[in-house]
Amino acid sequence: MLDIDGYRVDKALQVTLDSLGEWSEYIRDCAKQVGKENFYIPGEIVAGNSFGSLYIGRGQQTNQTKSNMTETFMMTNKTDKSDEDLFLRPAERSALDGAAFHYTLYRGLSRFLGLVSIPRHFQFTQANIVPFSLDGTYTAEGDPPVNFVETWNDLVETNDMVNTNTGKFDPRHLFGVTNQDVFRWPGIKNGTQKQNLGLYVASLLMPGIPILSWGEEQEFYVLDNQADNYVFGRAPMTSAQAWQLHGCYKLGSSKYVDFPLDRSLTGCEDDSVSLDHRDPSHPVRGLIKMMFEMRQNYPALNDGWFLQQLSNHTFDIYLPGSNGTSTETGMWSVIRSRFVDAQNFDGQGQGNQSVWLLYSNDNKTVEHQFNCSSKDALISPFPMGTTVKNLFPPFEELTLANSSITLRYDYCSAIDSCY
Repeated sequence: MLDIDGYRVDKALQVTLDSLGEWSEYIRDCAKQVGKENFYIPGEIVAGNSFGSLYIGRGQQTNQTKSNMTETFMMTNKTDKSDEDLFLRPAERSALDGAAFHYTLYRGLSRFLGLVSIPRHFQFTQANIVPFSLDGTYTAEGDPPVNFVETWNDLVETNDMVNTNTGKFDPRHLFGVTNQDVFRWPGIKNGTQKQNLGLYVASLLMPGIPILSWGEEQEFYVLDNQADNYVFGRAPMTSAQAWQLHGCYKLGSSKYVDFPLDRSLTGCEDDSVSLDHRDPSHPVRGLIKMMFEMRQNYPALNDGWFLQQLSNHTFDIYLPGSNGTSTETGMWSVIRSRFVDAQNFDGQGQGNQSVWLLYSNDNKTVEHQFNCSSKDALISPFPMGTTVKNLFPPFEELTLANSSITLRYDYCSAIDSCY
């Protein structure tokens, strides 16, 4: 039976705020009449977070930020005099429930994964609106820092993520690495590895909903745009020869500095491009399924709101065309957990178990040496003597040592272990 649980609003920023709020209210009321009590309305937001935040929920301007995360997580859709100055609209006029492919995160991922845009102002086209920075950092007005813990904290402060249907805090941005309007990562140098790391961030690190574009799980890499300022790949899943016939991409990209094209240059020589691509055994598909299974087994990875950076072992690099803007490179140690005052996952999967996330964007193999008695320690969120197990192959186990570094959450005991 066909069924509809939501609408995606294309080019949402081209609709005026009041009109979109009124339309969304009407659609939700209509959906409730047929039993849809939690109808979902995300929209395409390609501009920076300052502009996009006007459209999320009740809408917030840059002078309407929330400073207390605990109060933010406990907010409802009942706007009273104490917080009416925080929002532009009443709850029933909530415009969008989230961003349908979060371009702010995508821009951050682009820098995190080693790309730099060519400086220019906003470029408006009929097809889409592509934001560029003025300093070569591929960012837009109000975008938060590339550090993803800080990204999340900034979104909590600036976006109204209370679900207007349920009245509870409910982050429903759609985070992804690829959509129909951007290039295919596997087509550039080390692109599959970059895509997989981006999927890790979108699926496990960021609180929200991971979104995939068709072909990501099959490592699609062919590009089929006809202009160098709008690079995309839209090959079909079914067998077709056309994409192989024009699969040797030669236009380059006017959006990025030193765009590192690789496989996309020779796709016309690859006969597999013309084949059917519904391959359930593809290794990228297996990796994605593994991460989605982690979200099911560990509720903190699916719904946990609490993120905290424990330590980092990073350094700055300056990519060509970055105009002095650094790209932080190295390894991060982060905990993702429930927010204890409002979330209880008992009875679901592994319950309230927190998850320790380690990730690196250094494009080489690094043998780290950690000193647990110094600031160079790799800090863990678990007590000394705990044996931790990698959720990814080869599923190795490590025993945590004592550390001289002490951190505390807002709600739990000291962190004093490391590896």
